[in-house]
Amino acid sequence: MNAMVMYTISDYRSINRVRICQTYVVLDVHIIYAQLVAQLGFFSTTFFCFILVFLTMFGVKTNFGSYKYLLVLFPVVGIFFATIELLLYPNVYSHNAGYILYSTSRPFNMSQDAVTWFLAFYTGVYASTISMLSVQFLYRYWAIFDETKLRFFKGWRFLIWIAYSLSFGFQWAFGSYYFGKIDDYTKSYLRHEMMQKYSTDFSEIAGMAIVAYDKDGNIRWFSTFCTLNQTFIMLVQYTVIIYCAIWMYIEMDEKVQILSLSLRKLHKQFFKTLILQIVTPTITLFSPAMFIIYLPFLDLEFDLPTGIFLCAFTLYPAMDAIIVIDVKKSLERTYAWLSTAVETDQSSSRTRSTAMNLPAALNRTYSHQSDCESMSFNTPQSFLHYVKYAQFVAQLGFFSTTFFCFILVFLTMFGVKRNFGSYTYLLILFPVVGIFFATIELVLYPNVYSHNAGYVFYSTSRPFNMSQDAVTWFLAFYTGVYASTISMLSVQFLYRYWAIFDETNLRFFKGWRFLFWIAYSLSFGFQWAFGIYYFDKIDDYAKNYLRLEMMQKYSTDFSEIAGMTLVAYDKEGNIRWFNICCTLNMTAIMLVQYSIIIYCAVRMYIGMEEKLQMLSISLRNLHNQFFKTLILQIVTPTITLFSPVMLIIYLPLLDLECDLPTGIFLCAFTLYPAMDAIIVMYIVADYKKAAKKMVKKALERTYAWLSTVETDQSSTRTRSIAANLPAALTQLDLNSIKKQQTYPATAPTTVSTSAASTVGPCNVGCQDGWVPYGGSCYKKMLDALTQSTAEQECITLGAHLASFETNDEATAIKNLVLSAPLFSTDLLSYSSSSQESWIGLSKTSNGAWKWTDASEVEFTNLPTGTSVTGASCVSMNTSGIWKPNDCTSTVTSFISSPDHPKSFLIYVKITQFVTQFSFFFTFLFCYVLTFLTVFGVKRNYGSYKYLLVLFPIIGIFFATIELVLYPNVYSHNAGYVFYSTSRPFGMSQDTVTFCLSFYAGVYATTISMISVQFLYRYWAIFDESKLRIFKGKNILIWVVYYIFFGAAWAFGIQYFDQIDDYAKEYLNTELLERYKLDISEVSATTLVAYDSTGSIRWFNISSIIVLTCIMTIQYSIIIYCAVWMYVGMEDKLQMLSLSLRNLHKQFFKTLILQIVTPTITLFSPVSLILYLPLFDLECDLPTGMFLCAVTLYPAMDAIIVMYIVSDYKKAAKRLARQFLEECQRLLGTVETEDVTIQTETKIHNTPAQNQWS
Repeated sequence: MNAMVMYTISDYRSINRVRICQTYVVLDVHIIYAQLVAQLGFFSTTFFCFILVFLTMFGVKTNFGSYKYLLVLFPVVGIFFATIELLLYPNVYSHNAGYILYSTSRPFNMSQDAVTWFLAFYTGVYASTISMLSVQFLYRYWAIFDETKLRFFKGWRFLIWIAYSLSFGFQWAFGSYYFGKIDDYTKSYLRHEMMQKYSTDFSEIAGMAIVAYDKDGNIRWFSTFCTLNQTFIMLVQYTVIIYCAIWMYIEMDEKVQILSLSLRKLHKQFFKTLILQIVTPTITLFSPAMFIIYLPFLDLEFDLPTGIFLCAFTLYPAMDAIIVIDVKKSLERTYAWLSTAVETDQSSSRTRSTAMNLPAALNRTYSHQSDCESMSFNTPQSFLHYVKYAQFVAQLGFFSTTFFCFILVFLTMFGVKRNFGSYTYLLILFPVVGIFFATIELVLYPNVYSHNAGYVFYSTSRPFNMSQDAVTWFLAFYTGVYASTISMLSVQFLYRYWAIFDETNLRFFKGWRFLFWIAYSLSFGFQWAFGIYYFDKIDDYAKNYLRLEMMQKYSTDFSEIAGMTLVAYDKEGNIRWFNICCTLNMTAIMLVQYSIIIYCAVRMYIGMEEKLQMLSISLRNLHNQFFKTLILQIVTPTITLFSPVMLIIYLPLLDLECDLPTGIFLCAFTLYPAMDAIIVMYIVADYKKAAKKMVKKALERTYAWLSTVETDQSSTRTRSIAANLPAALTQLDLNSIKKQQTYPATAPTTVSTSAASTVGPCNVGCQDGWVPYGGSCYKKMLDALTQSTAEQECITLGAHLASFETNDEATAIKNLVLSAPLFSTDLLSYSSSSQESWIGLSKTSNGAWKWTDASEVEFTNLPTGTSVTGASCVSMNTSGIWKPNDCTSTVTSFISSPDHPKSFLIYVKITQFVTQFSFFFTFLFCYVLTFLTVFGVKRNYGSYKYLLVLFPIIGIFFATIELVLYPNVYSHNAGYVFYSTSRPFGMSQDTVTFCLSFYAGVYATTISMISVQFLYRYWAIFDESKLRIFKGKNILIWVVYYIFFGAAWAFGIQYFDQIDDYAKEYLNTELLERYKLDISEVSATTLVAYDSTGSIRWFNISSIIVLTCIMTIQYSIIIYCAVWMYVGMEDKLQMLSLSLRNLHKQFFKTLILQIVTPTITLFSPVSLILYLPLFDLECDLPTGMFLCAVTLYPAMDAIIVMYIVSDYKKAAKRLARQFLEECQRLLGTVETEDVTIQTETKIHNTPAQNQWS
């Protein structure tokens, strides 16, 4: 009997194991789903947590006291948590009596141990999260029962609670890392299952594992300590939470009886928020975690992908932020209502502000507010300025949308050569609808205003003298475009899905059937439009509900507008279902479309790679590009378009006390079609190629025309400007051209060349079928075409018809390419002497010979005595004889030679010219600013005067170094070289390199000086006592501050970016081709981000880290001071005179422009140069060109100060007037002296008798 039982159990276990083994492939799908949700969670968490932090710091006017820190800390930790989740993609697998938490990721090429540490740190965030929640419960508990204890949250004591949360997080992390180390027994227990389920070996992962029992069935206490540690932490925190929650639930009603009804509701709202904040993570976060932790102790026979439970973890911070945002909005408006003065009798005697009765724990502000402040807070705020912002963005959106959508349509119809089939219609339809959408936006200027349980969607425009009803119809039609947009996106997803999984279904998009999908999109647009027009008509109740607020906020009456309204509840609190039907209709449309989109997207993400294996690489890439495009096309409108719409639609259902200018959310709507067009053109390579080809063609025609101009009296032709075009303009595709320089694209009938001098693998020679000569590869194309058509065929390969500089070159090509039997055999034909091939020579109508690649015509091999009239195109036969032909005729073949790397020397000349111009420009304006500051401005700026003088002096110094060194930068793929060819004052190469680093350090000095100016203005407004640090000798502290960061920047470049052998090998060939320079002969620093194996070169990258740290420190100071000055400056300046208030505002505006200007002209280009190598793109860019605007900045800075600060304008006018008056006085003196001399001369010449008489 026992044997039978044992057998049965054993058999049952075997059956279970076989079943699970048969389904183990599904676990890979679970990983994919988990990663998808992790990505979604990261973006949603970042979005909502950022909004919560922003609203808490800058939006909510109510002072929550030290509780504000808790509200900010929680979402910051949430963003941090979601970021780690996104980087590591942690996974958990549970098997019988054990589980393993692991990651196969290696972010930033971290070692296995480092990733294990990060995993442990990631788990510690769980403990920090529950600890912060317990602290919030404790705060709310004391706020109700013992307000005196809240002193422990004030000032520096708040750090105690941060340390409290971090300590438990560290305890959890250390316990997981130390007790969960993977030992030999754990490996042997889980290795086989891990290999079966995830095709992963322990040597490939970083992680921690727990196995509860050894092979004898005894508890493995060392591993179990990890679980005990986690249990202890959870018990402590949940004990605090449950204790506080129960007492608040039991006693809160009694404690708040002394407060008004509204305040009692306020406390209950806070309590409900906390309950939701603990219930949500308990369900989505801690319950799954506890399940994973305790499951091994049951020692069940199972195999579970428990990592799937982690997928909801990263969504929790976003849910928490949403919970708080809803309640905070309600609280803010409740306080605003409570703070209004209530009329207590007909004599208009006001009661005390209800806000004075708020407990200190909830609102410390009201007890300190002056009557003036209270009145200011209670005055309804006008929203008219938001309307102006929205209208400006609508105008910007219209022009950007029209521009980019037109380009997309043009390229789709005329530029892209690949046939996209019926998908082309979808690519055209979408931007056309976008332009139409932006046009309606520009004409109507629609606006939305949300008030409590309602909103009004309206327009005050009357375009073309339309009636109010007609404008209302157009508004409804405008909203229908939202539904048409999402419907068209779902159709595109459906098309791509069928293109991959079932091509037979694409027949529904061909011919007249395409109209079905247009009707599909229009039907949902009409349904949306009709729903909002019919269900949201303005009725009397809606007018009464919104009229007063509309008048106060927008100075607009309902009789003046065309629009629709929705009010969710009537005065008894019942739902107004007729209105709500509009919301239900919109929700149904969105659900249908997003269901299609999500289904297609997930299926494509999971199965696309497998389905595409049978296709060519080109088609696989195209499918992947279109998939990426679609993902961005739905993510972008979801964030900028549909999320704001959903907020506006559902906000009335919450019936919060709020007044929101939700029309401001519409300002990004009209920008979306432009973003959509940019996404398509940026990601799909065919569009980039088409754009480059068309630009190149236009430029070549322009430069070909310009190349006919004689440059001197000897009639020597200049080299074509096209030869100096950057690679980004003259090559169709940087990646493909790099390959063509050694391995030209194989075409059945092509003769083309490739430069044999290219670095790296390009030196091995030409591919089979290609003939090398003179560092190039040639191949003949057999096709009967006209010369212009043949040239176009060459251009599609990044080439031109062949051109020859010497007779020897032409003879060699004739022998090797046209007449060689081996080559002819390869083409299955033997070239006869009568066979002709186009070359790139032609004669224009004005009689000038030219090559199609715009190179100089050094010689021709036309037979003597040949008479050529009019336009002619030249061919060459197998005997090498050149023959002029009619350009409209066809010959049997043509020779193509590809583009060679273009010289960047012209950009060096342009940069040097701009540097010289900028030096004099900077010197002039900085000198004027300094002179006015020292001698012109009468007002005493105190120690700030030194800062105003120091900045232009540094600017002149900066421009002088620029003029002396002429620094330049060249970026190639994963590296750049920062160099100078100058040797001023006979300096050595090393000395110039040091000066280059010193020059670079001026960037850090500049941003440091700006941050100090922000700090000075901040203290001048908020804490004048701190300005003593700028007085007298103390100003030297700030000079040292500038120099320190400048030296750090300079040292980082000088030390970490030294030229090594690998950098020389990586960059020298390209530098020779582009600038005719050898890297060993110039003074330079270099950075190459990756070595030959693709690993990061950390020594080089350290310079970027140093520079990033410096920029982060300075911009943090600037942003902090700027935001606080913007928020609090008005209140602080009220006590000052009008003149001083204006001066502070002028200096603030000056500072804003002083940081915006260098950010655009100085630091953004520098950041582009610094970070571009990290992307390892196939590119060759003369990034030194970006520096040409750098030396202009000091002059612009001086102009900004003199233009905005009125004292400088007054001083300049006064000095100019004094100068003119002095000139007039001097001129008047000279004129008087001349008159006197003339009079004396007259008297001297008069006869004596006349004199006596």
